[in-house]
Amino acid sequence: MNSGPALVWMADCGPDRRRWMADRARESGYTLDGLLPPQPSLRRPRRTQQRRPSAVKPPGGTPAPEAWTTARLLIAAVLRMRSRPADTADRDLVRALCPALAGAGTAVLAAGARRGHRSRERAFRALTEEWARQGGPAAGPWFSRTLTRLGRPELAPS
Repeated sequence: MNSGPALVWMADCGPDRRRWMADRARESGYTLDGLLPPQPSLRRPRRTQQRRPSAVKPPGGTPAPEAWTTARLLIAAVLRMRSRPADTADRDLVRALCPALAGAGTAVLAAGARRGHRSRERAFRALTEEWARQGGPAAGPWFSRTLTRLGRPELAPS
């Protein structure tokens, strides 16, 4: 699998993301040398450039609505788990999110590999609903808040 375009896209999200990627690769015994273009200068970006990573469009354009919701939900979960120290009150939430999202990478690839637009959209919607259901009562409120914030309250667990 060629991960070059995805790495370049992530590195373009900013110097902090690029540094984080390099640190994770180094910790795993890899290097990103040669995979990424030279780091851009630290000059202030032109006004026409988008600055925030959330505003950066993924390669190939914006995904369909269900795929976009699934992607944003997974990103929100990862950011939530990584942004809190392990000794905080969020420990129960993290303990619920981890098994709910186990195998997320494989599941997203499988949903994206479905033939036909409608089939892919159904697969991504089912994946989002499954994650919310598997989160159980500990993660249910977080899934409800996050899905509502994403404009998809109908997918929230009841």
